[in-house]
Amino acid sequence: MDESLARLVQLQEYDLIVREQRILNPRGAPSKDLTAMLGRIEGLRGQLPTDVVGRYDRFVQGDKIAVVKVVAGQCQGCFFRLPTGLAAQAKANAGFVNCPNCGRFLYC
Repeated sequence: MDESLARLVQLQEYDLIVREQRILNPRGAPSKDLTAMLGRIEGLRGQLPTDVVGRYDRFVQGDKIAVVKVVAGQCQGCFFRLPTGLAAQAKANAGFVNCPNCGRFLYC
């Protein structure tokens, strides 16, 4: 998997953990683990291109998953059947590929 794409997937995993912790403990002070996770998130965001982070943020602000897997040639975000060439690009994990229907980042 492309290093930048791996960072984007990791960013999403960390964001989901932070969201879950905030739901489970809405009024409590952030724990040391949560603070460390937020630091890792900022580090990953700094390593990604700004246009990618901007697109990612638009999905996250809408409480949507930004990075989804391609399974059997389908985007798992909107279940759109991808064109063969685009599915092959996503399968190669050689960079940022977006679903032409929903715009999510794709990986295999």
